[in-house]
Amino acid sequence: MKKIINTKTTIYLSAFAGMALYISLIFNNNLWVDESFTACIVRENWPEVWKDTVADTLPPFFNYFAKLLTVAFGYSAPVMKFAAALPMILCLILAATGVRKLFGNTVSLIYIALLASMPELYYYGVEIRPYSWGFFFCSAAAFSAAAILKTKRTAFWISLGVSIALAGWTHHFALISAGMLLVWLTLYTLIFSRESLKKLLLCIGITFVLYFPYFIIAIYQIKNASSYFSMSPLSFHSLMSDIRYPFVTHATVLSLLLLAFVALSAAGSAISALKSHSAATLHWLPFMSITLLTTLFGYAVSALSGSSIFTARYLFPSLGIFWFGASLLFGKCLELTNGSKIYTIITVLVILSVGICTYSTQFSSEYDKNVKYMTEFFDNNVEDGDGYVIYESAYQIENCMRYYYPDLKKYDLKNIDKITGNVWYFLVDGYEDELDHAIKSGLNFVYVGDFAFDRYSFKLYRLETN
Repeated sequence: MKKIINTKTTIYLSAFAGMALYISLIFNNNLWVDESFTACIVRENWPEVWKDTVADTLPPFFNYFAKLLTVAFGYSAPVMKFAAALPMILCLILAATGVRKLFGNTVSLIYIALLASMPELYYYGVEIRPYSWGFFFCSAAAFSAAAILKTKRTAFWISLGVSIALAGWTHHFALISAGMLLVWLTLYTLIFSRESLKKLLLCIGITFVLYFPYFIIAIYQIKNASSYFSMSPLSFHSLMSDIRYPFVTHATVLSLLLLAFVALSAAGSAISALKSHSAATLHWLPFMSITLLTTLFGYAVSALSGSSIFTARYLFPSLGIFWFGASLLFGKCLELTNGSKIYTIITVLVILSVGICTYSTQFSSEYDKNVKYMTEFFDNNVEDGDGYVIYESAYQIENCMRYYYPDLKKYDLKNIDKITGNVWYFLVDGYEDELDHAIKSGLNFVYVGDFAFDRYSFKLYRLETN
């Protein structure tokens, strides 16, 4: 009798389970400042979306896709979070279909498990920003590159070119990470596979033609942003932090365990390749080097430009390539160890432990009750004509309030007479002197309560008038 549950069914069920985990994280209204910034752009009409996107530093793909979904299904945080989660779902579909057909059931199942467990994937997989789409297009580029090595088919050269160009339409560093695959394939073709040179040129041509229209816009954005755009200063400590970025679970022991497992598996596979004199066994190596190379590129550009333009989250798209390479690595290790039960058990335990840690952490963050408490209070107490005063150097809470309450306007103390309704005062840690100054000036601000959402907190006061 044919088994009801076979390997193919197991792969599909695993992929659906991964999709369900991502979907389970989107039903909330908990946004941080960058998400609020994007959400406010998406709320605008179509011409304003274009105007605000061009004035920003990022490509337009995500803003327009999220706008399209909100037009179709209504403007809400879950709809926009689904716009971010969809590419992770597409990665799982790719793992269960294309990866399974070309690289086998074992690699497919491992890749699905990695997509549903590894650090940062849930965090950026539902964030209302373009990183998850960069992750998908980098993943598609990695799959195409691996398929080229396996089959040399023209179709995969075409899909590689399309994937790299679309990566560029989502994020600049997604283009860099995916483009590194093309650089590596160019070297490979020139050295080992010159008969594929015409296909390589076709791929480069497709990438150029599809990306060039945005490149013109990118030049304008870079010029427009050069006067104000800068991240935190880069240092040796930040470099070390960025190098370990793929393994950060926020549980030190687990992070070290994941790093050690990947390193030992890579070393074992490399030693076996040297012994067997099989270069094909090392095809996973370039894929897993992309994250490090992207990091070094970001630091190099920052050093040359004299301005810090790089931060760890720009590495997220490259993780699509990294963990695809890891799936090939782990699959090859299982093959080399003849399906060793010990290696298999260790693989399962490490991936499962990391998955439980990352998902539970993200679930707690997404469904933090503080934001519901804050919005319930403001929904019941804020009226037309109300305004607020706030002092904060990063303008984070102010920017978020533009999403949560777009009609609640910000004023300074000199202009509170223009507020016809309630005057609210948001006190952020470190700015107590501002409130003391207001009280000494004769303004009677009365404490209301403490509020928080995502990573921000403030004490709320209300002006009492006679």
